[in-house]
Amino acid sequence: MSIKQNVARTIRRVKEERHISIEILAKELDVTKSAVQAYLKGDSNPRADTLELLAEKCGVSMIELVSDPLPGGEQAETMVGAARLLGGLPPEKREECVEHLLAMAAIFAEMQDN
Repeated sequence: MSIKQNVARTIRRVKEERHISIEILAKELDVTKSAVQAYLKGDSNPRADTLELLAEKCGVSMIELVSDPLPGGEQAETMVGAARLLGGLPPEKREECVEHLLAMAAIFAEMQDN
């Protein structure tokens, strides 16, 4: 499962468990309603800093937010560590690294599917 799909799954679960609307969730996450809708559809690729905020606001670990509940936690921990390091990079390098990080996540997801 891709990061986008895992984010959607986690947000959907939190939304259902807490019985809250998209509007309330958007307000709690300090994002637009359309951003939450895109996350829920799996259409949006949140930035690394947004992923950290989502994990915090949803009350889940970063690993739970981006990874399958299946084996692969070590890979997810590697991805989370890399995402945290991105925060110290200059913006132009950060964007380049985020692309590589997402590519690595896709490769890990493919490995889990096989």
